[in-house]
Amino acid sequence: MGRLYKTKQALNNIRNYPLNDKGFGMMAIMPVLSIILILSILGFGLMYRTGNATHSASRETASMRAFYVAEAGINDYLWHLNKNNDYYITTVHPAQGLDGGGAKKWITLDSTDTAFHLEVAQTTDTPGVVVTATGRATSGDADAERTIQAIIKKKSFTRYIYFTNYETDELSGLSIVFTTGDTIRGALFSNDTIHINGNPTFEKKVTTAETISKTYSSQPTFQQGYEEQAPVLGMPQTNTSLINWSKSLAGGYYYYGMTTIILNSNGTMSITNTNPLSEAPTGTATAPVTLPIPASGVIYVNGTGTTKGGANTGDVYVKGQLKGRLTIAVKNNIYVFGDITYNTTGENPPTTMLGLVAENYVYVMRKWSGGGSQLPPNGSAGSTDIAQSNITINAAILAINHSFGFEDAAHSSTENALTVKGSIAQMYRGIVGYLGSPRIGYLKDYSYDDRMLYQEPPHFINPLGAGFGVVSWNEL
Repeated sequence: MGRLYKTKQALNNIRNYPLNDKGFGMMAIMPVLSIILILSILGFGLMYRTGNATHSASRETASMRAFYVAEAGINDYLWHLNKNNDYYITTVHPAQGLDGGGAKKWITLDSTDTAFHLEVAQTTDTPGVVVTATGRATSGDADAERTIQAIIKKKSFTRYIYFTNYETDELSGLSIVFTTGDTIRGALFSNDTIHINGNPTFEKKVTTAETISKTYSSQPTFQQGYEEQAPVLGMPQTNTSLINWSKSLAGGYYYYGMTTIILNSNGTMSITNTNPLSEAPTGTATAPVTLPIPASGVIYVNGTGTTKGGANTGDVYVKGQLKGRLTIAVKNNIYVFGDITYNTTGENPPTTMLGLVAENYVYVMRKWSGGGSQLPPNGSAGSTDIAQSNITINAAILAINHSFGFEDAAHSSTENALTVKGSIAQMYRGIVGYLGSPRIGYLKDYSYDDRMLYQEPPHFINPLGAGFGVVSWNEL
């Protein structure tokens, strides 16, 4: 009972202290105020963090939506291009450019808080455009814009180091295989079944309109994967579309009959052709005419018949070092009888590029069996074997109805390396050598010219019915 009385008395004293003793009254209230202040600060901090987190989530959502909207703008333009291949020439997209008041044009998507704007520029080398798409979006109290730039071009043979319509030898009909030791340093496309027997390495993506057939023990390496049952890339039947670009009005060179072209490192060519049906300047076997690279970038050699060495046969014999951009197209065959390399001195970035387009074969030349005065100016005659032990070809090669290979490879001697940097497209797989004892012909060393993903030789022929596709894109 005494303890209870003392406790009540102490409480009464505390209640009375604010009236009788100012100091002790404030000391009693301070802990309470401190607790209230701390709780208030924690409360405001929690509210701030919650609000900030909400705003951050809104900002992230808006940014993501803006990115997807920019992608939608790229895809919308691509859809129009594939519906009308001349769309980029004839039509201005509704979201492209500026309106009458100088403001950017925008297309609103399903909701009013998302829209995209486009800027479009044509590529200068091949059919295509550079599309810059900006997407904008709103989420909650956050706005965002993101911009993507895509290079869109017509599907081209030069996108692949190796394109083949049939994976068979033209004469025997036997399937040609990729095997151990083969390294393909570029993207590969085939309209046929790809056969693998061994452990080849494919450094870039492999695509086939059919399937990939492997023997049981094969372990190929696909460093960037593969795709089967892709749409066919149609091989054209002729290269005559290039004739117009070779005419004088277009700034090209048109020849008829057997022609020899020596590429000079100073940007000129030494050309031998004596056929009266030629429309460009001609020279003789002893005095070739020296000409600059044609303004259109195209030389076309027409002719009749397929006999090698015939005066009227549409064949070209070519070698040398190119400086400039050039496509050589022929009615019959192209014979490479020496190294073809590039001189890119002073080019930043390098622009020199060669296209070799034959309706029939593109050969690494082995023997000269013709006659007359129009021999390739290399001292060969009769049946002399002129094949180099090592040969280098820098070019985009297209053999429309046949293949790229080593002329008469089955009867050749053992050679070393055939080095190709560029791309090879052909109707049938061509043969450059045979494994065995002894081995004959060349060993392949093929690599892709990465520039050909974005550009190609002048007026190079595209696959039939080829649509447009995105070859590269990046976010700005």
